[in-house]
Amino acid sequence: MKTVASTGPAWMRPVPNILTVFRLVLVPVLIWLMLAYPSWHDRGMWAAFFVFFVASITDKFDGDIARKYNIITNFGKIADPIADKALVLPALAIVVWNLRNMVPTWLFVLEAICVLLIVVREIGISIWRMEMVRRGKVIPASRGGKIKTVAQMGFIGFSLIPWNTFAPNWVVTIVIFVCAIGLGLATYLALISARDYLR
Repeated sequence: MKTVASTGPAWMRPVPNILTVFRLVLVPVLIWLMLAYPSWHDRGMWAAFFVFFVASITDKFDGDIARKYNIITNFGKIADPIADKALVLPALAIVVWNLRNMVPTWLFVLEAICVLLIVVREIGISIWRMEMVRRGKVIPASRGGKIKTVAQMGFIGFSLIPWNTFAPNWVVTIVIFVCAIGLGLATYLALISARDYLR
């Protein structure tokens, strides 16, 4: 693991990578909770929301700490995007699948296409970045890639709130379409950031 001249205390240096690994550990917990509490009628969905929120916060903290104390490692450059994808991709697919009975068929099809595009984009860019690593060049996450990840996490977090347990039906209907718009935006940002990487 190669570390670039850290300006922080010695005990702080492994913290960003520990947070990244912790995020990976939370992924199977989140998947289990999302499958166990798939409906907005289930108050148990709050547990999935909480786990996803904690995992998402670690993504912000590890980046903030790494930048503040100049704790930049090749492990972090590679593992952090992988942890993001491991967290986001299964959650995206499960969210859209769990909401299939709450949206019109045409909207479910559009959302499924969006998820497919995001998955293809993420896997494709990951393979490309690994090939760059094999050639000796580590490609860090771009600004567009980070914004894309925030949009995806925002969509998932919003969709993991069990709206039916406290909101009237008309609010739930609005939320459904807000979620759809959020997924469309996340898909657009994913494709744009992929183009920027390849350029």
